[in-house]
Amino acid sequence: MRNTSSKTACRRYRQAVFLSVNTVQTVAGYTVDKTHRVGGNVRHYPIIASVTKEEQFVQVLQSDVERVNLMIGHIGNIEEYISQLHDAGKQVYAHIEMITGLGRDAHSISYLCDKFKADGIVTTKSGAITAARQVGIKSIQRIFAIDTAAINTAVKMINSTKPDEVELMPGLMPRVTRELKAMIEQPLIVGGLIRHEHELIEAIESGADYISSGDPMIWRHAEVPLKVEVN
Repeated sequence: MRNTSSKTACRRYRQAVFLSVNTVQTVAGYTVDKTHRVGGNVRHYPIIASVTKEEQFVQVLQSDVERVNLMIGHIGNIEEYISQLHDAGKQVYAHIEMITGLGRDAHSISYLCDKFKADGIVTTKSGAITAARQVGIKSIQRIFAIDTAAINTAVKMINSTKPDEVELMPGLMPRVTRELKAMIEQPLIVGGLIRHEHELIEAIESGADYISSGDPMIWRHAEVPLKVEVN
């Protein structure tokens, strides 16, 4: 473990050169440092790819994104999609309202993960979050910031159903991002309408842990984690 002075020096260095966020986590026996890095002229950020079109599938397979929100396909081909994404080293969260033929009850969600091997679900429905918790499946609650009342209702729902993560749409709302981050315990994803790098930076500085995007040009900013063996 680093001492206090080392942590301080490292933090100052990151703030001076990169955009610094607290994104160190332990995965599969490794400490994964997900601090933004610069590779050539491209800065890297914690990007989640939202695959919304069939023609994006090859692009996401070839990208450096580690996580994919799958929003295409149907019950007849989703298994193949998920298998190929897993073979490419990616986690897959299936948006159950976007994939044809999927139900929203506990049995359907359990089948999605047991049969098709999805790593979790994305949904706008609180009932689906509850069903996912019942069968031990990770979930992302997607919410839309239409107005203050919608945000307040969403926070109550999140506190009740307790999803693993929350996705805020649209992502171009720094003040709302900061306020929502302060009101929930879960990691916060923001997405929708983000098109430029300065918007990525603003989202992270406002408290977002991840940024979801359906734009392959944004995916090129996805980070490749640095792995350091745990002593």
